[in-house]
Parts: sequence; C-alpha cells; structure tokens
Amino acid sequence: MSPKPVRSRTGPGPAFATLLVALAVSASAAHGAAFTVGAGSTVSFADATVRAGCADLAVAGTLDAGGSTAAGFGNLVVTGTGTLLGGSSTLGLSGTFATPAVSAFTAGTGTVSFVDDCPAPFSAILGDTAFASLSVVTASGREHRFEAGKLQIVDGTLTLSGSAGKLLKVRSTVPGTRAVLKAHPSQSVSYVDAMDNRAVGAEVAPGPASTYHSVDSGNLVRWFAAGEEINSVPALSTWGSIAFALALAAGGFFAVRRLSA
Repeated sequence: MSPKPVRSRTGPGPAFATLLVALAVSASAAHGAAFTVGAGSTVSFADATVRAGCADLAVAGTLDAGGSTAAGFGNLVVTGTGTLLGGSSTLGLSGTFATPAVSAFTAGTGTVSFVDDCPAPFSAILGDTAFASLSVVTASGREHRFEAGKLQIVDGTLTLSGSAGKLLKVRSTVPGTRAVLKAHPSQSVSYVDAMDNRAVGAEVAPGPASTYHSVDSGNLVRWFAAGEEINSVPALSTWGSIAFALALAAGGFFAVRRLSA
C-alpha cells in the first residue's frame, strides 16, 4: 500500500502552487534513502500516516507535521534556516534528531519518539531543543546520547524505557561532560542505565535507581538519589589563614571603636 500523499507548496511569494506529492520513501525503501524539504519549500503532512522505511528526513525549508503519524525515519535533521512544526503529530525515528537552534523546532503538542525500528548503532539529540513530549524506548539495550552541554526541555511526558537485561543506556556525546535535561514531573522511567546528565527542572526518577530497575553509572545530578552538586570551598594556605584571621580581627577592632565613640 503506497503512502498517503502529502501536500507541498513550492515557489516564492503568495502565488504558491498546491501540489499533491507522494512521499518518495516507502516501506521498501533501502536504508540511506532520503526525503528532503528544500529551502524555499513548504510541505504539510496534514493528517497523513507516513511510513519512511528508515529513510532520512532533511528539512531546509518548512515541514508542518500537522496531526500526522510519521514513523520509520532514520535521522531527522533540520538545517540552515529550516523549520519543523510538530503540531499534534507523532514523529518516530531511530537515529539522530538535530536542529541548528531552538527556534528551528516548534514542538506544538506532539511527541518525538525514538524506537528500535531502524539499524542505527545509537540514537541522539543534538542542539538545544524543546519538546512537548519525548519518548526513548528500546527492547535491544541501545544507547541514547544527549549532546554534551546542551539543554533539552521536555514540557510534557518524558518516557525513558529499556527492558530487563537490556537497559536503555542514557549517555552524553562527550563522556565525562554532562548534558542538561529539564523535565516535567510527568515521567515514565524504567530499565535505564544513566550517566553524565544534570536535571535542572523536575528531578528525573527521584529515589533509589533500583526503584526503577535502573542503574546510576555516575556523574548524575538530580537523577535517582543523586542530589545537587556541591562545590567545595578551596582550602586556604597557612599564610592565607593568618591573613584572613588578621582581617577579621581588624574588622572587629574598628567595629568596637565605632560603638565606643
């Protein structure tokens, strides 16, 4: 069964022609094929059901996902001045979701979902991104990477889920450097092995990791039972301690003189 046509508008100015365009990827497409929304073009998925067959989606123009169910993408990448409008859609992929700026993706009320459908060695989110809802689910124990130092915001439901004996590995793109996650309290976390991440919104899976059949692999802040990061105060040298004590004494002396004056 061929995929439902999606509407595309191309060309400059108000004289856009409305065309019916069949999505050039299907369930039989070989991995590595690509669907591209070119610069200056606008494509609407409307309420279509899209099966990408592990093709990549590159957005240099405008893609309005509308109320569609669009699944089976390998990578979904917004480039240049491209814009992805999430609408109320469900966008499913197995590889990398990348945007050049927060403004490049307007989440709407939709869900971005990472699943095992396509043969990617890991999934990843690159760039600062705000999601309405985000789901990362694996039955094969895959790794999901958040870009080091970047902020991912999830305003709705956050789902992170692996399976018994095949935990979802949550990692940073740079080992030892935390990614940042701002999540809503609405969460479903289970069978996760997490490392190198800092939660700045709601705590992620508050409580012992074992409660969630999960593992704390280190360098976490406000995940599981890991609390706030404590920055230690550097110790003063001997001469520094003496100088500090003399400064306190001098301050006390002048304070007494002002009171007695």
